[in-house]
Amino acid sequence: MVGSLAVLLAVLLASAPAAAQVPLVPGALSIAGGLELPQGEGGTLFNQGLTAQLGYRLGIPLTPFAVRAEAGVSRFASNAGVTIAGRALTASGQTQVLSAGGAAEMTVLPLIVFRGYVVVGASYTRATGDFRIGTASVAPVEETGMGYSAGIGAEFRLPFLPAAGIEARYRYTPNALGGLAGLRSIPITARVTF
Repeated sequence: MVGSLAVLLAVLLASAPAAAQVPLVPGALSIAGGLELPQGEGGTLFNQGLTAQLGYRLGIPLTPFAVRAEAGVSRFASNAGVTIAGRALTASGQTQVLSAGGAAEMTVLPLIVFRGYVVVGASYTRATGDFRIGTASVAPVEETGMGYSAGIGAEFRLPFLPAAGIEARYRYTPNALGGLAGLRSIPITARVTF
């Protein structure tokens, strides 16, 4: 009886690491949050913002490449003005950018517990906020368009734990500055991947 239990326990312990290497789903879910730093005219108009993202990553077997579906939200507070193309633009309150799209990753530094990667993406964006152009009264503005991003990331992996990492990108959101210009920004996010 004791010998049978010992054999059963040995079989279970031997099969546990093998089962842990086979994922239950073909991809990985990631949650990210952090700061977004507006640049150029956006840096004058907006304060440092906050961003949150959700992604689903699918690796391409036997290659260093992966694709990622992404969605995110960014918010910027402002009570400032800037001149764009000879027109005075003032933002008040909160400006929000929603985005949904995809990205491609390439691992450039594959180590056992660490990987470094580059990422490029494109997304459909919707920017909303209250703006005043010239002497007009403050009015809500909503602009949509296709934006893009590119950046780098690092991810640390330990057995039986979610992967943790950090990612920084340069992002362009079209027409987000009251419809007069696009917003250039750098989101820096901490990521957890399950």
